[in-house]
Amino acid sequence: MNDPHQLGPAAAVGALVEGFRLALGSSRLRRRMLVSFGVNALGFLLLCALLLWGAFALVGWLVTTPADGAAAEPGWLLSSWLWIRGALGVALRVAAVLGTAVVAPVLYNFVGSLLLPIFSGSVFNAAREEAAGPPVLGAPDGFVATAKVMAVETRRLARFAGWSLALLPLNLFPGLGSAVYVCAQFLLSARALGWDLLSYHFELHGLSFDEQRRWVRSRPGLVLTLGGVATLLCLVPLVQLLFVTTNVAGAGVLSAWLDGAPRRRPGAG
Repeated sequence: MNDPHQLGPAAAVGALVEGFRLALGSSRLRRRMLVSFGVNALGFLLLCALLLWGAFALVGWLVTTPADGAAAEPGWLLSSWLWIRGALGVALRVAAVLGTAVVAPVLYNFVGSLLLPIFSGSVFNAAREEAAGPPVLGAPDGFVATAKVMAVETRRLARFAGWSLALLPLNLFPGLGSAVYVCAQFLLSARALGWDLLSYHFELHGLSFDEQRRWVRSRPGLVLTLGGVATLLCLVPLVQLLFVTTNVAGAGVLSAWLDGAPRRRPGAG
């Protein structure tokens, strides 16, 4: 796999911008966008609803005690606990909303790669062709290739879920702990989403999980910028449903550039 330009963070931003332009400006890509947008919008909203429901249910369980109503006139100790519990509940619910906003785009991309690959894959391939990406000879295909891709995606999903769960206890320390959680979760999500968007490129070249990991580790600036900007775009209410798909188009553009296609500068004619 060629990387003649040694693309960096600026290229990641440029690819997302160019992907957005192509997704809305190319008639060939726009048709795929409409189908993908409808499927992604429904799936993304459903995932967000499930995550929020689960997070709020967990918070409710954590801050509920069997002592509620046990005393008609609670003493100062119980009153203090009720106040602390209420403040903790508010802090945990805020963290749950922020955490869901950051985690949902990454989880959806993982789930979409496993269950709905035809929709995102068609957008990626069309954007790559529009960006003059060269054909890849001997690109893996068939059942064995599909099984390999699903195994890699499942492994990455398990790693992301495991690290995300490991960060949750930080929210037991309201204020600083929750702030550290949001920052750490954002960085984790940025790396995971950057890797996920590049996974289409990796699959095209038949890279194994270990080969993908080495590639990602060797280009932290490119991967974190791609994933970080894509994550921030997916935090914009309502418009995020569009960005979920245009980010895939941006990944197709970046794939073409990585394989030596001439790089188009944002704003160029």
